[in-house]
Amino acid sequence: RTLRGTGRWRRPAAARLVRLAPRFGAYMLALQMIAQLDLWLLASLGSGQARGLGTYAAARTVAIVPSLVLLAVSDVLLPSLSRALAQGDGRLARRYVEAAVRFLSVLVPPGILLAFLTGSELMTLLFSNRYAGGGAYLGVLAASGGLFALTALFGAALNAAGRTWPAASALLLVAPLGVGFNLLLVPAYAELGAAVSQLLASLLAAAALGGLVRRRFGAFLYGARLLRVGAATLALAPVAAHFTVAGPLLLPFYAGCLALYGGALVVVGELRRTDLRILQAGVRVPAVRVAE
Repeated sequence: RTLRGTGRWRRPAAARLVRLAPRFGAYMLALQMIAQLDLWLLASLGSGQARGLGTYAAARTVAIVPSLVLLAVSDVLLPSLSRALAQGDGRLARRYVEAAVRFLSVLVPPGILLAFLTGSELMTLLFSNRYAGGGAYLGVLAASGGLFALTALFGAALNAAGRTWPAASALLLVAPLGVGFNLLLVPAYAELGAAVSQLLASLLAAAALGGLVRRRFGAFLYGARLLRVGAATLALAPVAAHFTVAGPLLLPFYAGCLALYGGALVVVGELRRTDLRILQAGVRVPAVRVAE
């Protein structure tokens, strides 16, 4: 809509984009600041040797990969929610938010659990035995990564609703607290302190933006759902903890654990036939497009 057939900008549309840019820029700056506090302060405080910092950076990279994949939910939510709000369909907008939060709440817990249980083995598989120590805080970093994905999701909802400045302001208020956590914990506990500090900062950021989303859209997550997801995760925990797996066998082990978790979700009633049909349809789409 912003380009004519000749490729020239339409001035009114370009002006609207320019007015939006500072808001989104401030929000993204605040979001990335929260995401990087632990690494910046761990390096600047000089509490660990270069090897310890390298192990932490490696563990952090592993932990953040799932959350980066989950950020696609935010990319999908922003235009869909914006369109629903522009059409005045508040009920559909709320359903979008509920569905996105539910998606994350179902997918994140088993990844965090497996990171806690097999952190050292995973770090050894991906890097070497020298990095096995990163498993001590990989689960904590995975939890903060999941909260970061949830924070980004809340931010996308607020951006779609035109609440970008409140979202950016809330994150900027959390940032000094994150710095304080690091100043308190990193000198005493080094890499583990940085991981815990990042978890606390991520929790505060998610709570702050979640409160703004609740005020704008209403309740988006219910206790019954949390209980069902928690029950499925608890059912997986003793089984996953019972086995000691290392090396390439970790991959089929993870697949089996996720299959068990999915079955538990079906048993407790969190996954229903409609969800399974949606999943099946999503798997079939690429094959149909290739055939065409």
